[in-house]
Amino acid sequence: MRKTILPVLTVAVICGTLTTCTVPPPMSFQAASPFVAAASFRDGAEDGTNDVVAEYCTRCHSERMRRGDLVLEGFDIANASQNAEIVEKMIRKLRAGMMPPSGARRPDPEVLLEVATDLETTVDKAAERNPNPGIRTFQRLNRAEYHNTIRELFGIGVDVSAFLPLDTKSANFDNIADVQTPSATLMEGYLRAAEHVSRTVLGDPDAEIQSTVY
Repeated sequence: MRKTILPVLTVAVICGTLTTCTVPPPMSFQAASPFVAAASFRDGAEDGTNDVVAEYCTRCHSERMRRGDLVLEGFDIANASQNAEIVEKMIRKLRAGMMPPSGARRPDPEVLLEVATDLETTVDKAAERNPNPGIRTFQRLNRAEYHNTIRELFGIGVDVSAFLPLDTKSANFDNIADVQTPSATLMEGYLRAAEHVSRTVLGDPDAEIQSTVY
């Protein structure tokens, strides 16, 4: 019986500390950084989007002016995916008709729409080739999730409030990974809950107390 209790006890403890952790490379993009010429640039290419940006945007967004703390000198759509945050900002401004600003020289609305579409397509295709889902932080099961997991695994109900402390909440949610951090008190509660689960699943409630002298 002891050989069987240990796996059940281990499963019950693990249920309390289940985690999914994926750590992709971090993003190093600086929102205020200018587009920097790179080897991937298409030197001398006749690109409509590049021409529009150079003609209508760099007057204000130059190294000298830096309007909005943004520099677009050297912009090339071939390098747009490396500056996705800047490009997303450009797309929003173009779609809303905010750029070029009122009173400034502007191309036809159809041209601005084509530029926004071209930028969106370029960034989206790059994201499809190199998806970045973000970082999944360590997350434990909260009390409700622990109760449901034990029920599904062993077919029994557990009064988790008798073993585990109240879950920390963020914006009134009790399943936010950033605030569900483990602690010594919590781990002790998981061990006590696991002990109870193992006795309930495998133990004999009518068994008499026995002792062995060695």
